[in-house]
Amino acid sequence: MTFIKAILLIPLVVFANLALADSDSGYTGRPYGEIVQEMRELAQSYPKLADVITYGKTPKGLDMVAIRLREVSTSGFNAPLMVITGAIHGDEFLGIEDRFARWVLETGISSEPIQKFFAMGGEMVFIPVMNPDGYTRDERENSKGVDLNRDFELKLTGHPASTQMETKAYTAFLKNELVTTGRNLRFTLDYHCCIGATLVPWAYGKSVPLSTKDQARYELVGFLSKDILGVEAGTPWNILGYTADGSTMDYMMENYGTTAIAYEGARRKENQYLDKHTAFLESVVRNVNDGRL
Repeated sequence: MTFIKAILLIPLVVFANLALADSDSGYTGRPYGEIVQEMRELAQSYPKLADVITYGKTPKGLDMVAIRLREVSTSGFNAPLMVITGAIHGDEFLGIEDRFARWVLETGISSEPIQKFFAMGGEMVFIPVMNPDGYTRDERENSKGVDLNRDFELKLTGHPASTQMETKAYTAFLKNELVTTGRNLRFTLDYHCCIGATLVPWAYGKSVPLSTKDQARYELVGFLSKDILGVEAGTPWNILGYTADGSTMDYMMENYGTTAIAYEGARRKENQYLDKHTAFLESVVRNVNDGRL
C-alpha cells in the first residue's frame, strides 16, 4: 500500500522577560528574551558558522529573531536552504524548537551528512518563536487576535496576501535570503501541538492530489516520520479532521515547491524527545544532500 493511500485510513483523530504559564502544549517555555540571548551567544561563540538576524518587530515591539547557520566562507549559490520554525501559535511551544541550533553547532556538526551539507553551501535557519507576542502572553493568536498560520497568501484558493506584521516580515525575510544568496528552499518544518503526527500538504482541502514528483517526496517523509519519530503522516484533514486555508505549509509548497511539513507534538512530553527530532533532522539533511528531498 502506498503512503498516499495509507493516510486515507488514518482516523480523524507576559512580557518578553517573564516566564510563561503552562501553555496549550503543557510545557512551560523559557522567557522569550532568554531564548533570543542564547541565540546571540551562540553566534558569538561560532562566528564562522552562525549569525543572528532580527528580521522584523511584532505589533508589541518585540524583535523577531532568527539564527542562521552556514559556512560563512562558502558560496551558497544553488545550494539548499532549510528552515525550521516554532510557536507560530504562541501557546504551542514544545520545548525543542530552541535547542536545534545548539545541537547542530555542538554535536550535529560532527556528522557526515551535516558536514557535507555545509560544505556544499547549505544553510539552516531556525526561528524558535514565530509569534513572540502570543508566546509571551501564552495565546494562540498574535496581539491583534489573528491566527498567523491562516495569514499566508495562497493563489490556489484565492487566499489574500499576509496582513500581519509577523507574516509579512517572515515572508519578506525568506524571499530576500533566497534572492541574495542564490540558494534553493528545499525543506521547511513548522512545529505545533498537540496530536502527535506529521502533517503534509495540502492543508486547504479535504482531498487534493499531489503530483507524481511531490508524491514520492512525501512518501519518503512519511517513512522517516514513522521510522524515526514514531508517528503517522498525513494531511490535516486525514489527521485532524479539518482544513486550513492560508497555512505556512501550503504557502511554501505553492511558492517554492519545497518539501514543506508541520509537526504536531505530543502534549506535555515532546520536549523529552529531542534525540528523535535531531535524528530526524540529520536524516532529512542526508536526503536533501542526495536530492531526494
